Amino acid sequence: MAKKSKGRRPDPFKLNEPSLRIAGGAQRPSVVLKGEAFSRIRDRARLERLLLQHDPDGSAPPVPSRDWSLLRQMASEGTVTNHVPAIRRGAILLLGESPTSENLALLTELAISGEDIYVRGHALVALGRTGLTIAAPLLRDALRSQESEERRAAEAGLRLLGGRAGRSIVAVLREKEGDPAVRAALDRVLAALSGERRTPRRRQISSSEPVKSKRR
Repeated sequence: MAKKSKGRRPDPFKLNEPSLRIAGGAQRPSVVLKGEAFSRIRDRARLERLLLQHDPDGSAPPVPSRDWSLLRQMASEGTVTNHVPAIRRGAILLLGESPTSENLALLTELAISGEDIYVRGHALVALGRTGLTIAAPLLRDALRSQESEERRAAEAGLRLLGGRAGRSIVAVLREKEGDPAVRAALDRVLAALSGERRTPRRRQISSSEPVKSKRR
């Protein structure tokens, strides 16, 4: 009598599961990218590595002129693209280092109508990094936001703006402001700018200069 072949019993928990459906079929031909399409993907990968390795709050990494349009695209992409948030944050802040008309227009749009407080906050800080006085009214208006995160970002942007364009631009905003809460915020910015000016820089000792030891 022939023995029945011992086969693998099906998993009872997978008997009723539907078969996996993949849009376009389970097998699709490979697509060979050539020329500009491949170059765009390669440039994006390079920029993503750059943004993850360098903190835009510190020394800004060098960005070739051809990359600014790609950076604007990365700064515009929302959460649906499933990219790392730090990449978008870095792209937004870097746009403030090159205040061209295109970069300034995008930063203004993001600061006013960004989808969440973090995007709007990053754009406000980037506007301060531009050093352009035309960004001052928008930063002042953001001090009236109901979101504390946006108000803090606006103060940070005004400190950056005052550090680059001069303390007087913030002083003028303060003189013309009637809202007590906004005046108080501008006073904090002015105090921070005054403190930064008064902070003495440490004298750097060269390697050839002898260091005097303190005797008790």
